[in-house]
Amino acid sequence: MVPCQRNSHFTGRKELLKTLQQKLSDQQPQHYNHRVALYGLGGVGKTQLALQYVYEHQNDYDAVFWISAADKETLQLGFQEIARIIGCAANLHRTGNTSEVVRVVLSWFRQQTNWLLVLDNLDDIRVVGDSSLNETSYLPEMKRGGHVLVTTRDPNVDGIPAQGLEIDVFGIDDTIEFLLLRSQARCEYSSSRDSRELDITAAANKIVQELGLLALAIEQAAAYIREECKDIFKYLSLYTSNRRALLHRIPRGSWHYQNHQSVATTWNMSFQVLQTTNPAAIKLLRLFVFLGLDDISLDFVLEGQAGSPRGLGNLINNSFDLNRALASLEQFSLIRRSERGNVVSIHRLVRSVIEVGMSKEERDAFEDVVVDLWDSALPEMSLSIEVDVLTVKRHFILQILYPLMVRSRVFDSAQRLPFLRRVRFWLFQ
Repeated sequence: MVPCQRNSHFTGRKELLKTLQQKLSDQQPQHYNHRVALYGLGGVGKTQLALQYVYEHQNDYDAVFWISAADKETLQLGFQEIARIIGCAANLHRTGNTSEVVRVVLSWFRQQTNWLLVLDNLDDIRVVGDSSLNETSYLPEMKRGGHVLVTTRDPNVDGIPAQGLEIDVFGIDDTIEFLLLRSQARCEYSSSRDSRELDITAAANKIVQELGLLALAIEQAAAYIREECKDIFKYLSLYTSNRRALLHRIPRGSWHYQNHQSVATTWNMSFQVLQTTNPAAIKLLRLFVFLGLDDISLDFVLEGQAGSPRGLGNLINNSFDLNRALASLEQFSLIRRSERGNVVSIHRLVRSVIEVGMSKEERDAFEDVVVDLWDSALPEMSLSIEVDVLTVKRHFILQILYPLMVRSRVFDSAQRLPFLRRVRFWLFQ
């Protein structure tokens, strides 16, 4: 019961597949044995990894079931399909009792010894049972040798509960190989392969770096090169000038990613949920987008919160609300936080999708907010500087330099000159 054929273009991930097999098979005390959750950013390849595992190990199981856990209704339909396959749907159909269907299927799992159940897209982990509402869990008991594999964006896998295995972006070599394979770029230049091989690889390297090594984005870039532009050397300039269109583009025909989602729609659905459940988190995410390219220091944000507009400043200054907003963003893997929780990172394509989705007026307003935050965080120039203060301020300067280079619009006016002098002062102390 698997909805997709094997992906013949699956590339890399060999170590992850070994780790997944080991985690599913191991029996360790004080662990959620035989139940593993693959978690990570949307589009990073969690479902494709699960699918590859299923096809590599299908002969290791007597039965394999794959159902969507995107919402409660879809999950229940999946259990009804399992009931039909295992031969107990006829009697249950007459009752129309969904709870009875779930009970019978879970009872069947308890009696079997060698099965695999995949719950795909469990982004709201409450779908499988919310303990705060005393709901019955949809998860089979793991007593007699079955395995459960979950894919989710939520890193809070203890809430499922399951062992977690984070799926990060591709390694650089695998990403380049995947792009060249899917775009058929090597075939285009096969007659002069020796002379163009290094050029093609270099072009592919630039593309995958620009797309942040994200599997879904690489797949779609390859499809665009293959279907429309026909030249890997032209892609980057087209992407730079048509970023919004390409991030929303969906390849033609049948392909391996379910629901035919573009890079943008993969995350826009998460944005829409957050806009309803925690709109403050969306405001915070937009602020992060304009603060820098890589790691963002929350200490720096807190230091400059007085320069933020009232609503955003109140959020930053309230530890409880701030942590709640950060947790909401983490729930969809839109951000990652360091172990100490004081550094936030965002994938560069999440930044791009958010920014191209904003109007010019919205972008200009957030750029002004960021400069006011910088102005508040960076102290006045001083001739007597303690060493520890200098270290901290130099760290703050790192939060400013990149955005300063790419957002020059906000520094065109003469009123920003005093701030620029302070940046220069702290940079060269």
